[in-house]
Amino acid sequence: LVERYESTIEEYDYGNLNIQADNIIKIEKWCKEQFEGKPEYSRRTPRSSIKGIIAAKEGEEETEEQRELGLGRALNQFKQRTIWKNYQEGKE
Repeated sequence: LVERYESTIEEYDYGNLNIQADNIIKIEKWCKEQFEGKPEYSRRTPRSSIKGIIAAKEGEEETEEQRELGLGRALNQFKQRTIWKNYQEGKE
């Protein structure tokens, strides 16, 4: 998915796609940090809602939960994009 996304960015040079690709790469790194070496059934994607946790304000040190929250929200936004829907339907 990342390779396909990177080739699309190079081909079309979309500014928003650059942001989305950066987020996908950050999400992949987060997943590796959290779940590498663990059984597949215990792995998951970042949560987009964590009770009692809000996003870090600009300039504020980000906690691990706030980082996960930001990545989860970025993933949800990405899944609303046409490129993700086309990928799921086998068009990309």
